[in-house]
Formats: sequence, C-alpha cells, structure tokens
Amino acid sequence: MGAYLIMWSLMALLFKAGIKKATDMNRFILFSLLCALFLAGCSEPEKPTISLNLAIERGDINQIERHIQWRSDINRANSEGETPLHLAVSQGSYIIVKLLVNNGANINVLDKVGNSALTRAVLGGHTQITEYLITQGAEHDPTQLLHHAISAGVTDREIIPLLVKHGAQIDAQNSAGQTPLTAAISKNNRVQVKLLIQSGADVRLANGANLTPLSIAQKLGNGDIVRLLQLNGAE
Repeated sequence: MGAYLIMWSLMALLFKAGIKKATDMNRFILFSLLCALFLAGCSEPEKPTISLNLAIERGDINQIERHIQWRSDINRANSEGETPLHLAVSQGSYIIVKLLVNNGANINVLDKVGNSALTRAVLGGHTQITEYLITQGAEHDPTQLLHHAISAGVTDREIIPLLVKHGAQIDAQNSAGQTPLTAAISKNNRVQVKLLIQSGADVRLANGANLTPLSIAQKLGNGDIVRLLQLNGAE
C-alpha cells in the first residue's frame, strides 16, 4: 500500500509540472516506468556467495559490498584474531581498507600477536594505508612503530619519513638500547640506513652499549654503509 501511495504522489507532482497534458498512453508508460524504478529500488540486494574473508583475499569489491548491505559482522575475527580489516591491510588494498573503515570496522582491535591494522600496514610497507589509518584516529606510538619497521626490514621509501612526520623520535633507543640507525646497521640494511639519515638520524649518536654507528658498520665489515656514514659526517 505504501508503494502505491508514493507512486500516486509522484504522479501528482508530475501532473502539476505539466505532464497532465500528456496522452493517456504516455501517462500509462510513465506510470509503468516509475513503478519499475520504485520496485527496483525496494528490491533486496543480492546475497553474498562467498565469505567476507575470502572476498577480501580475492579483492572482490562486489562481494564485500554485498556483505555490508546484508550487515555481515565486519569485525568478526578468525582463529588468529584477524578481522577483515587486518586481512585487507595485509593484502595492501587501500580501497577495501577504506570501504571497511567507512562502514564501521574497528581500526584499533589487535590480532593474537598484538598487531593492530596500523602496525600491519607499517610492517607491510603500505604507506597510503598507514597514513589513512593514522588520519582516521588509529591508536599508535610512532616511535615504537618506527622501531618495528626497522626490525622487520621495511624498506619502503615513504614509511620512515611518514612516521617521523607523525612524531616518531628518530634517535630514540628501544628496549635493547638500539637507535633505529644502529639497529638498521646491525642488520646490514643499507636502504634503511640511507632513509634514516635522510630523515635526520644522528650518525654520531652511540647506542646503549656506547657503540657508534660507524664502529658497528666497521666491525661488521660493511664497506658500503661505512662510506655512507662517513659521507654524512660520521666519525
């Protein structure tokens, strides 16, 4: 009954706009089209045919949208404590991450090993997702995230500058007494060393064991890093 009332209301408005001058046949055609459009708009959305997690794994936006329309639990964790958002971040899909967050995904929930979606984004080197989650209010310690990135060997050229931009203390020591720079040198990660220097790391600052970046590189026999440090003022 409600649908018919709406249809007749629409017809009345159209008649006032001059449609009343149309022929009976035109009115019938117009009414039929309006009914079809209205019923199409009122029809139920298609049900998803695969699980939400599988849809994310496949990057199937259509299936994900079906889950959202059918109000699937988008914060339901799997046996590893991973929510759909965790999985989307691991896939590196900015579009899916944004779709989930815009529809109520919890950005701060942790998986079983204690990683949030933001931590996963950093460890995966997904700069765009990292910045998006930060701007959406994800809880984080930028300095801790920087140490995580160094420890995981992340070499994305934008992650380190991004974390520094958002407040990471580039020369802060971790619980083992390592600065990000001395930790990167200890792992012989020249790319990270270069990125840290470019982001303002102190090339003369010793770690908790009073070892300077240059002495660590020399001890490891990494000539490339030694030269890089010396070119930037290390002694």
